[in-house]
Amino acid sequence: MHNHSMTGKSRLVTFIIYSLLLYIVISMIKPVIPNLAAEDDVYQYMKKMILHGIPSAEYVHNVNTGFDPEADIMGRMVKDMLNTPYSSYIEHTVAVNVAQRPEYHFLGDSELTNEEAVEDVAHAGQHTGNELTGNQESSSIGEIQPESTAEGNPAEPSTSGEEVPSETGETQPPAEQNPGTQPAGINVTLPVKVKEIDTNLLSFDFLMANYYTVVSSTTITPEDLNAQSLMAVDLKMQQDNSQPQILIYHTHGMEAFADSNPEDRNTGIVGVGNYLTQLLTEQYGYNVIHIEDSFDYVNGVLDRSKAYDYAYNRISQILADYPSIEVVLDIHRDGVNENNHLVTTVNGKPTAKIMFFNGISRLNGVGEIGYLYNPYRSQNLAMSLQMKVLAEEYFEGFTRRNYIQAYQYNLHLRPKSMLIEVGAQTNTFEEVKNAMEPLAALLYMKLQ
Repeated sequence: MHNHSMTGKSRLVTFIIYSLLLYIVISMIKPVIPNLAAEDDVYQYMKKMILHGIPSAEYVHNVNTGFDPEADIMGRMVKDMLNTPYSSYIEHTVAVNVAQRPEYHFLGDSELTNEEAVEDVAHAGQHTGNELTGNQESSSIGEIQPESTAEGNPAEPSTSGEEVPSETGETQPPAEQNPGTQPAGINVTLPVKVKEIDTNLLSFDFLMANYYTVVSSTTITPEDLNAQSLMAVDLKMQQDNSQPQILIYHTHGMEAFADSNPEDRNTGIVGVGNYLTQLLTEQYGYNVIHIEDSFDYVNGVLDRSKAYDYAYNRISQILADYPSIEVVLDIHRDGVNENNHLVTTVNGKPTAKIMFFNGISRLNGVGEIGYLYNPYRSQNLAMSLQMKVLAEEYFEGFTRRNYIQAYQYNLHLRPKSMLIEVGAQTNTFEEVKNAMEPLAALLYMKLQ
């Protein structure tokens, strides 16, 4: 009996000692516990940032905001995580996971940031509520798009058998071809060059400092951006306008502007494409096909999770039907901070600034993305650089920095493929429409 009582007291003392020790240990590691508990949340947040092209978690925290309502809280969590051994593991894991998920090659309203205003970093990728759906609540700010169930290369046709719905729920045929009213080069008045750029001075360091923005999820090398080699690439149109020469389309066909009418797609990005088509055919004599399908409007709902897959299926078929097409233009508009107005003056008109975009199929921590192979990467880079230099010579201030992202964006479909961001949701339709005039002139000068 006596021995049993002592054993009970010993157990009580032992329990108290262990409890004190546990309390001390918990007190010592308490600052770390929230970070550990939040690992999954931070993982998801960093995933968002990588998907939307945000330079880094720390950068987002430094601008003290983000692209969803939890930004302030999650920004602090991410900053804390950056100071733990888990941060590099999470960032690498997210990068690898994203690289292995082909449906994550271009999500959101726009993944693009704007170098002219640091605040834009926090807002790139947002839906601004002005997509042409007729229902502004259908565009949720900052949410990751629903995951696709497609496997394999996003550049391959979907095997799900799904059709790409247009705004009316039906796949639209190609717009009627306009063969041009006259051969290109007749009665064309060229703009006046305002300065001469010596391309021999376009070193890699100069290009990085003045002409390019590269997101931190990818890497561009001096071999990729050898200005002398890229400027030497011949981009002239090889055939006449007896057959289709240029294809214009919009992966995000529901994108709209500050004064767009939700009931009229001709006041959104599709209307901008219509005006560019008109200029290229009537003023410059090209044979142009303009596709007005809405690849981001599925079953009456704004959904960009598979827009590039849908666009690929449609555009690749058109290119197969019309192999004479040499130039493919995917026209978008950017998403920026509401206080940022991307506007300049060209020929006395308020004109939205434009940006040339390249995806290079390369991800840090992974390397070349094999399933997003682009045999025309050099030609794509050559076209965007040559267009940028030409714009600086003739319309200084009209173009923003060329933008480099990690993925493919269907730029592999033709050597002369371009993704062009025209203005943003803060521009008026007229400003963006005005931008098509210098853009058409630049294309003419480059293709002739």
